[in-house]
Amino acid sequence: MLILLKYLEYFGGYHSKSKLSQVQLLTLNQYEAIDYLPPHTTIYLEHITNPSFRSESLSWVITALIGIFTGALGFLVYEFVAAISQFKWGIVDKLGHHLSMFIWLVCFGTFFAFLSSFCVVVIRPAAFGSGVPEIIGYLNGTVVKHIFNIRTMMVKFFSNVFAVGSGLPVGPEGPMIHMGLDYNKN
Repeated sequence: MLILLKYLEYFGGYHSKSKLSQVQLLTLNQYEAIDYLPPHTTIYLEHITNPSFRSESLSWVITALIGIFTGALGFLVYEFVAAISQFKWGIVDKLGHHLSMFIWLVCFGTFFAFLSSFCVVVIRPAAFGSGVPEIIGYLNGTVVKHIFNIRTMMVKFFSNVFAVGSGLPVGPEGPMIHMGLDYNKN
């Protein structure tokens, strides 16, 4: 904890006008915390204060590629959902009776909701949920098996398409964040 406070003071992230006393520092050092920060070496401090053009440009290129890929995945999700909705409502237009329309919509929604659930439960249980809590847990130091790999990304993609296409009150935003991180980790 002492290293964290010194790091924050060094880089100006510690916004308290009062300094911690030795007693307070000893009290804080009794608690264990995850070290989010990289080791404080002279090479690392030099890298932060004087980044090279190559490392800066490479990080921007990687960030742009991840953004482009995640945007392409989002485009595909919306196109697949639009195709499913167009098929669903195209059949409704051809049906004449209100009861048959209702039965078709219920059966269609149930089938695609079942497909979405089946993908997650049977193929890859790690793809459950929106993925945002898993990302927050990962950033806090928790490691979950199979949460960031290509199979999880594909199951989350198709499960997301089926769930949104079925008419469930869900959106693709949270899973898109998880799929973007899956791409980044692979």
